[in-house]
Amino acid sequence: MSDHSFQLRATFSYQGDDNQIVAIDCKLLTADGWGKFELANTTPGFLIFVYSLLICQHTYFGIQGQV
Repeated sequence: MSDHSFQLRATFSYQGDDNQIVAIDCKLLTADGWGKFELANTTPGFLIFVYSLLICQHTYFGIQGQV
């Protein structure tokens, strides 16, 4: 597994008093530097899984902050 390393980061932008999400920017670190991460039919399954964890965590914490 040491040969398979990745870094993924997400930035969220909000708007209004209720903090509605207006933009999600996800980037993947490659040999060329940080590049835009876009889901496609050819995206490796593990990266889709990690991306979904980022989005779910963000959604969960966003809901908890409004209670």
